[in-house]
Amino acid sequence: MQHQYLENLEEPGTPRSILSVENTYFKIPRRKLVSSSLVFKGLLTLSPDWNEGKSEERPVVLEKVSSTDFERLLTYLYPLSTDYTRFTEGWDFDYWISILKVAHAYMMKDVYAQTIDMLNQLPFPDPFTRIQYGSRYDHSNWIRQGYRDLIQREEPLSIKEAHALGFEKAISCAAAREKYRPNRHYHHLDPLFSLTTISKRHRIDP
Repeated sequence: MQHQYLENLEEPGTPRSILSVENTYFKIPRRKLVSSSLVFKGLLTLSPDWNEGKSEERPVVLEKVSSTDFERLLTYLYPLSTDYTRFTEGWDFDYWISILKVAHAYMMKDVYAQTIDMLNQLPFPDPFTRIQYGSRYDHSNWIRQGYRDLIQREEPLSIKEAHALGFEKAISCAAAREKYRPNRHYHHLDPLFSLTTISKRHRIDP
């Protein structure tokens, strides 16, 4: 097992907990985790087992995320600089998605909202990725924008995208492209209008 001992992040005497994520132990101040998430508050302060989290023999085990994701969250919660904008300016799309995974899994509402804001400033790899992450992390604006981009783009759906979307959604999206594209020069026409009209038959929420 690897060890991450984050001893100097807060003042001496701050309660700490030991968490196990994949093959790594994290010994960390728990205040920010507890204040950011009711789930972490329950795991770290309300457990009926008072010994849980106090030693490597009885760590609090996190199973929903990877050690890399959790380490990136801790870097976000405990920045090593007071210039936060400059501290995070080199973080790429994958880095912020890692933080979003943990925030979503453990219901960290403020971290979730701030991470969404940061990801909105970055380019997504492709429209399908935007739809996938919008569905996975409960952000409907990404789903709508992803479908809009799929309908508007020049290239058709790939076989991989069609399989991932599922038969009905792929057919509806392809049909919406056919309906929208002859009228694409009318800039007032929202491409999602085509998808919404067609998807009613297939119970799709764009």
